[in-house]
Amino acid sequence: MATPVWVTLEELKNDQVLDGQLTTRDDEALQRILDAAMSWVMTHRPDIDYHGSWTVPNEIRLGTIRLAARWFTRRVSPNGIVQLGDLSTGTVMKIDPDIYMQLGIVGGFA
Repeated sequence: MATPVWVTLEELKNDQVLDGQLTTRDDEALQRILDAAMSWVMTHRPDIDYHGSWTVPNEIRLGTIRLAARWFTRRVSPNGIVQLGDLSTGTVMKIDPDIYMQLGIVGGFA
């Protein structure tokens, strides 16, 4: 049985891209991560009807998009450090309390 699609790749890209830095070459990786994020949210929030985008509350949809975006960013920083262009480096958090709060997942460490 196919997983319901209640967040699309286009929504993820629209939320994350301000200046067109993502291209279609990222689509396969983004879709894989988005599918995993939707599956993770469905497992941790079984109380929601995921049979269409109209049945999923907006905060859950946006939280899922942001979770997928953070997972996408982390894939290139396995050691927790990300290069910020010529400016410096930054630390990528291992947990997402803001996203877990938005998703209504208590604790968020599961």
